[in-house]
This record gives sequence, C-alpha cells and structure tokens, in this order.
Amino acid sequence: LGLEPGDEKYDFLPARPAPSYTDQMGKSHWHIIIALGCDDRLISTDLIEELSAHADVITCSIEEHVMFVEASYWKRRQQVWKLSHQGDTDPDGMESEGELPAKYKEHLSWARRMLDQDPDPADYMFEVVTRLAKEYTGFKHDENLELYDEEGYSVLKIQARSRLQQKPHRNKRRWWAFWRN
Repeated sequence: LGLEPGDEKYDFLPARPAPSYTDQMGKSHWHIIIALGCDDRLISTDLIEELSAHADVITCSIEEHVMFVEASYWKRRQQVWKLSHQGDTDPDGMESEGELPAKYKEHLSWARRMLDQDPDPADYMFEVVTRLAKEYTGFKHDENLELYDEEGYSVLKIQARSRLQQKPHRNKRRWWAFWRN
C-alpha cells in the first residue's frame, strides 16, 4: 500500500483520524486501516484488488451524515460480496452483489425486529452492514474497541512514490467529446 508507521500514536480511536491514516492490529489479527472519507484512494477498486491477492480484505465505508454504509469482502483479487445501504434516500433498502454470508440473514432479521419494536426507530438497516463487517474483523466503528486499543493506533505516513499519492486513472476523453477515443 505504500504506508508505514509514523512516530505519532493515539491511545484511542480519534473521531477524525489525522493526518490521513491510522492503523491497529488487534487480537483478531486483522489490520484496521482507517481513512478519511468514502472516496479515499485507499479503497479504490484497483488497490483493494491488488491487496486481496495477498490477503483477504474487508472494506467498510461509512458516511453517517447521510446514513450511507457499504462493506465488501475480497479474496484472491475477486470481490466475493458487497452490501450497501443509503438511509437518507431509502431507509429500508439494501443493495447487494455476490453471495452474502449466512450471517447476513440473521442481522437482517434482527434489524426488522428492531424496526417493528422501536417506537422511534433508528436506522437499523445501517447496522446490518457494519455488523456483517464485524463478523470478519471483530471491529465496529462505534463499539467498545477492546480488541484494538491495547497498543494504540499508529498514524501512518505515505511512503514516497506510493500508489496512494497517485491520482486514479481517468479516461482523458470528456463525456461530451464522444467523437474522440
């Protein structure tokens, strides 16, 4: 990835990691790398695909201000599944790709029960996605982080010439220049 530990550490997970990435490897043996924003280069398809050639990868992108959440599981350069929810536009909706794990149905049943029982319901569908990612990693962004807080969180720095410094490849042709290749 082109990241290396810096000198700075946090004893806790900061609300907004600074300056760019933080890392922790907990008792679950998953590296948790936290970036700012769902559009970070770190979670681009090409980087995740490459990383998954060497290890299983779980992504989980969260933008709580619009109740957006998306998680995916990658193995051997292939996306095995992806699940997303956009609560501000479709409070009960889920979009999925691939074969979701069996635990998905359990989490979905829980969310539906909660929606039926709660007189002032929260966005329980959002929780379905984050709980599914937690099934693999033991990590959930808003829960007790006892698996991950013993060592603290290292602020990572981008190595010189890292792919994270590169801009994603974009087609040079403008959308309106349909006559160019």
